[in-house]
Amino acid sequence: MATRITAHVQPKARTREIALRDDGSLTVKVTVAAEEGKANEAVCDLLGERLGIAKRDVRLVSGHRNRNKVLEVALEREDLLTRLAGSSDSLQ
Repeated sequence: MATRITAHVQPKARTREIALRDDGSLTVKVTVAAEEGKANEAVCDLLGERLGIAKRDVRLVSGHRNRNKVLEVALEREDLLTRLAGSSDSLQ
């Protein structure tokens, strides 16, 4: 079962980073610019990498031209949150 999660994306950041916010949403920083979908692709790549799943298992549902996005991840919600919270050292 897939889980949808809200993310605030910061393109052109100095580092690639994922932070789990108190409300269960994410802040995702990527180093590429928001041009021609490159930042969106970088978000899916980074999230897949950090969660240990294929990037094809992370899909952008909405927010293609917005910093606030909804992503669909091919994991149960509990598993998704556990992987993010349990690997805080690998989130940066």
